[in-house]
Amino acid sequence: MGWRSWNLYGANVKQELIEGIMDGMVSKKRKVDGVPTSLCDLGYCDVGLDDNWQDCKAGMDGYHYHDASGIPVINRDRFPDMIAMTSHAHKLKLSAGWYGNNCICGEKKKATDAMYEADVAALTEFNFDAVKLDGCGTQRDLDKWSQLLNGTGRPVMIENCHWGGTVPNAPRPRVTASHSSSMPATVPESVLKKRKRAEKWEAAATEAAAASTKKAAASKEEAFKRAESYIKQYREQESSLVTLRRAARKAGTFYVEPEPKLLFVMRLRGIQGMHPKTRHIMKVLRLLQIHNGVFMQANKAVMNNLVKVDPYIMYGYPSLKSVRELIYKRGYAKINGQRVALTDNKIIEDALSEKTKSAVICMEDLVHQIYTVGPYFKECSKFLWPFKMNNACGGMSRIRNHFVEGGDAGNREEYINELIKKML
Repeated sequence: MGWRSWNLYGANVKQELIEGIMDGMVSKKRKVDGVPTSLCDLGYCDVGLDDNWQDCKAGMDGYHYHDASGIPVINRDRFPDMIAMTSHAHKLKLSAGWYGNNCICGEKKKATDAMYEADVAALTEFNFDAVKLDGCGTQRDLDKWSQLLNGTGRPVMIENCHWGGTVPNAPRPRVTASHSSSMPATVPESVLKKRKRAEKWEAAATEAAAASTKKAAASKEEAFKRAESYIKQYREQESSLVTLRRAARKAGTFYVEPEPKLLFVMRLRGIQGMHPKTRHIMKVLRLLQIHNGVFMQANKAVMNNLVKVDPYIMYGYPSLKSVRELIYKRGYAKINGQRVALTDNKIIEDALSEKTKSAVICMEDLVHQIYTVGPYFKECSKFLWPFKMNNACGGMSRIRNHFVEGGDAGNREEYINELIKKML
């Protein structure tokens, strides 16, 4: 015994509603003789989807809801995933019923063998356990239905609703296809192909999911190890710098630190009054909007370009803290020309792992390559979308004057870190 959707909801059915009914069938909110009991406990364990699952007028060759190959066309807006719906029923230990020879958009043109076979193939693919066969369309041959369903190799209950108009023309009781032993057990070729294809896809999906989970766990562990090694390296560098300074002071000399290798460059002004050559340099530097910022390597070619556009930019030498905060707080990746937020290490790994020979697989790898101007600095800087900075908290001083004159333009060396903090 069970429940069918038509008597209560008519044509107003959808997957979410049917799955909700399934949950209600196993709910034990009712009490029988004081004992919490579900409808399934009382024997009502079949949930049947009735009419209006099909996409009317989507058919071909004069058919309402069958295509040129006889395959029924599902209304994907109402039922996006039939397999998920029947799987939900089976997980609740219910049986799921389907509906055939439909009434709302019943076929009036003579049914073909391909239509019978395709309907049975779809029923098998979607894992339904029963089918209600109405009397509106032209698929009224119960013998053919029974033969094809019996050939699937699994029990499928037929609910006969043909009003005595079946072929052969006689009312028939509800029968179970698996009990029709007189019918030959032949499985349609289309069913076998779909079954084999579904099994292959399921095995491939399961294998891919297991491999992905294993890889994600290994990548996470590797990312932690790398982050720890970078922190150790940064601390050793700071300690070494302090030691060298103390040694120089003790010897009465000065310790000259290496020249900075990393620059952070931001655009200060718009295009008004800008020379075309200057505008071209700004385009090459990827500074297309006011307050755009990019990381650059402090080499001769870059410095020559920066000097030419000095009045329109502000730049300096960012600290490790500034680099880390910029990437973590305002970092976006350029993926297939799209601006994508850096919300997961997998984004970085997918885009840079192959290009950098697995040297960059996480955020800390990206920070390290940028800050130290590592061997893959070029790949990492191109991977990052130009930073979009806020207006400086407290405003600017004088954008048309150089920094050494009390303005904002040009090289401000280590003081760039204070400006970055105001613009994050």
